[in-house]
Amino acid sequence: MQRIDEIAMARISVLLPVYNASRYLERAVRSLFAQSFSDFEILALNDASTDDSLAILKRLSRDDARLKVIDAPKRGMSGQLNEGLKLARSEIIARMDSDDVALPDRFSKQITALD
Repeated sequence: MQRIDEIAMARISVLLPVYNASRYLERAVRSLFAQSFSDFEILALNDASTDDSLAILKRLSRDDARLKVIDAPKRGMSGQLNEGLKLARSEIIARMDSDDVALPDRFSKQITALD
């Protein structure tokens, strides 16, 4: 797996904090994979989950190299988001909760509005 600092800058960095979200996580991540706008990275920030969240993230990261899994000690959401900001490779930061589902044109509409 490539290190995060070896990957070219994406247009959007998606911060996805995860804590014990195995029930919803795959659907949330796959909704990001299905975006019509594809120039983004997903930083999945696992917050010491005790369920299958980390295994799900690792499996999904094999499907799409844009998903970067960061497994960290328990920091809480604010701590994970601050870590994600340090690791982000884009000037544009998008947030996504691990139990959300993004519509397929979410990023294209947001980029259009920002441009």
